[in-house]
Amino acid sequence: MKHREAVSNIMSKEVKTVHKKQNLADVQQLMDEFKIRHIPVVESGKVIGILSRTDIMSARYGAIKGGEELQ
Repeated sequence: MKHREAVSNIMSKEVKTVHKKQNLADVQQLMDEFKIRHIPVVESGKVIGILSRTDIMSARYGAIKGGEELQ
């Protein structure tokens, strides 16, 4: 990667997003389908966060470890 290369040359242009109320199973399915590792979380057209595959794995592991089921 060239250090002076413009971000616009390497960024994703067809960005998938999710809403904060979507369930994790649906988000994981979307990530699998489009081979996405990170996905912006939006509300009212604004990015309010970003969710990673690691975040989902941590949530699932924590839910299993704590004996709770993800909703």
